[in-house]
Amino acid sequence: MWPETTHCKVKVWFAWHRFLNMVTVVLTSAAFILIFIHVGGWSSEWPANPHPLLGTITTALMWLQPIIALFRCDPGASKRPIFNWVHFLIGMTAVILGIITLFYAVTLQSINLPQYFWWILIAHVAFFVVMFLVMEFFTCLSSKKSDKNAIHMQDFPSNGFNAMTLSVEDYQGARFKQVMLILFVAGVIAFSAALIAVIVTS
Repeated sequence: MWPETTHCKVKVWFAWHRFLNMVTVVLTSAAFILIFIHVGGWSSEWPANPHPLLGTITTALMWLQPIIALFRCDPGASKRPIFNWVHFLIGMTAVILGIITLFYAVTLQSINLPQYFWWILIAHVAFFVVMFLVMEFFTCLSSKKSDKNAIHMQDFPSNGFNAMTLSVEDYQGARFKQVMLILFVAGVIAFSAALIAVIVTS
């Protein structure tokens, strides 16, 4: 969605990607610092519970991502695939470790979360995995489709449009991605609000 649309010479998807990553870095860093202030240092529940260590590793990986991004090569460079894979693997590792860390948080004695917190967390993770797999499957399926039924748009000098070729699949794919984006954002907000509400009221 919006693969070539730009704003201020920056692709829209990349602008959102960068903005959301920076928001994540700021909020996670603040939470990381506040936890140490609240606990008064390193948690006494370590090493019985690996939550503190896993949380620290996850936070370190989060900080590593934007640092690596500063040294990324040009999109057409021969080593760009290496950067893409490293960036992807570090990001997915941070996500997986973050999920595992949340599950270990349920067993922290200092928090005393109710057992149904498990089920909300499991539902949240299942929702994320399903959405991820659906989008990966859709991306793979779309890449294999041919350019049949292409719709050619003529030049319109008066309103600034250039000639371009858009397929029917492009329109269908854009609509599907928009629906999935709305569902994903709504789901993340709903599950996050539920988890935060349980933590606050416990």
